[in-house]
Amino acid sequence: MKANSLPKFLIALLLLTLTTSFSTLFASVSIEYKVKDFSLGRKTWDEFNITFNIQNVISKNNNINPDSYKIEMIGEDGTVLRTVNNKKVFTIEDKNLGSGEKLTFRFTAEIKGETVTLDRIDYASQKSIIIDNEINLPIENHISVGDVKLACKLMRTKFKNSNKWEVVGTFSDVAVSLFVSNGNANDYVEVPLNKKNTEFDLAQYKYFDDLKMQMERDLRKTNNAVVKYYFQFNWDRNVYIVDGGSKNINVGENLEYAVVKKYSTDIQKLVTPNTYTNGNSISASAE
Repeated sequence: MKANSLPKFLIALLLLTLTTSFSTLFASVSIEYKVKDFSLGRKTWDEFNITFNIQNVISKNNNINPDSYKIEMIGEDGTVLRTVNNKKVFTIEDKNLGSGEKLTFRFTAEIKGETVTLDRIDYASQKSIIIDNEINLPIENHISVGDVKLACKLMRTKFKNSNKWEVVGTFSDVAVSLFVSNGNANDYVEVPLNKKNTEFDLAQYKYFDDLKMQMERDLRKTNNAVVKYYFQFNWDRNVYIVDGGSKNINVGENLEYAVVKKYSTDIQKLVTPNTYTNGNSISASAE
């Protein structure tokens, strides 16, 4: 008695399916190409050019032309900031990058169904801010109404000459806040500034009562108090903090005004390139 057997067409179909599956499996794991070299050239802070060499690892042939390729510029926080397709020359906006920010340039090529990549590392320019400010803060038993005049320039080192600087932005390019604090406090009253010359009333802003109480306590105890100022500049993705100066207020000498005048500085190194991590970080909370 013959054993039961599959019809021939089912056997043929099963063999075809198995063959296709194995072919797909081996095709998906085969690596026939690799990026043998990817070079990143830089003409200025903003201008780049690339060269690359794709090799067939089986035949050892070099300079294989890919079907397509792209360059991705990835910021220090992992954000893809720029993508360039099928171009060997491209530009970026270095002025909007963090001071000395680490940049990853990822070359990705597609060739005959395979994807190959290689990374190169470069850095954004070093940045600094020059500020020239004058702050008048009237005192009537406590500080409240004042005015500020502010000029600022965002600077970066010149390309291939770190001893020289160039201007890449001014007040109109950034969002600026003034932080006012008692000298010993860790909490600040934040005053947004929307123009170069502006009046402000600290009493309108959150946590002023805490600042007022601390100032009055110092004046009663020692007839002396300290007002400190910081400027925060929001530039594109980056937050920069710059010391705006401080003023000793002596009740015996000056009952009406605390004036910080012309804190014009040499180029200040930024306190922070991207995030403010100093232990004395600015906070707008009194809690």
